[in-house]
Amino acid sequence: MSSSSPRRARAILRAAWHTLRRNPRLLWFSLLLGLASLAVTSAGAVLGWMGISAVPWLAAHGVAAPPDASLAGRAAIGFGLVLWFGTHLVAPYFGVALASATLEALASRPFSVRRSLGVATRQVGGIATYAVLDASVGAIIARMRDAGGSRRGRSRRAARRRGGSPLTATLLGAGWWAATYLVLPVIARESRGGVAAVGRSTTLMRDTWKEAFVGRLVLGWVLWPVALMAVGALGVLLMVGVTPLGQPVLFGAVAAVSVLFYVAIAAVAHTLETVYRCALYVFATEGVVPEPFADPELDAIWIVR
Repeated sequence: MSSSSPRRARAILRAAWHTLRRNPRLLWFSLLLGLASLAVTSAGAVLGWMGISAVPWLAAHGVAAPPDASLAGRAAIGFGLVLWFGTHLVAPYFGVALASATLEALASRPFSVRRSLGVATRQVGGIATYAVLDASVGAIIARMRDAGGSRRGRSRRAARRRGGSPLTATLLGAGWWAATYLVLPVIARESRGGVAAVGRSTTLMRDTWKEAFVGRLVLGWVLWPVALMAVGALGVLLMVGVTPLGQPVLFGAVAAVSVLFYVAIAAVAHTLETVYRCALYVFATEGVVPEPFADPELDAIWIVR
């Protein structure tokens, strides 16, 4: 890494932080995303527990005979698909809303949370299509890693026949990341469908891969020190003899503070990365650098083509 790289990293963080500091309402979208994700996950867990508990309860009270197995199986599959879709829909939905607000903020135009959510709602068709694509590709990559990484019960050749190798999965993951890096601002600004948005993002990425890679390298590692700090705090407690069984109140308080601290920093990091993506989208589509990122230390990155 050249000597100027740390300066460019600080300049990227400084520019993104400057945008967020001037527009703190951008954090609302990350907060809403966290709450919506928690609500969907909790609803799935509660409904799943209720379904499991209902069968023995009905049998014990003789309320009804067990349902037909095929009908129960279809219902379980349908419920699983709905939950799967809802889990993968919330992130791009609030991401598009955040991108819409960020693009307005970078242009020094007023924005509101309600109006930005309205933009995402109007584009829900494209968001849903993209959510299905993203989740499907993610599932394929995960299956390839599982198949290629298996070492017990079957040979590597059999694993490759089942779906690929870790290297192939890594390359596919990197390619999908590059193809979708600018999807959210594309949907927010250009009102494209999911497939068209991925195509547009891929086209823009061909000319801005260097800027995207540097931004990902800088902003993608922001959470690691925070995660280590949160885990380290609990580790220190265990080292000095404070355990969940021995001192549950103290341990629980420190754990709660660590989790809240991590969640808060995660929301900030998610917002900062979206700010950078939107700045890169403006640069790629308009050929101009948004004011907070017009820094002399970033001249080596922002190269107008």
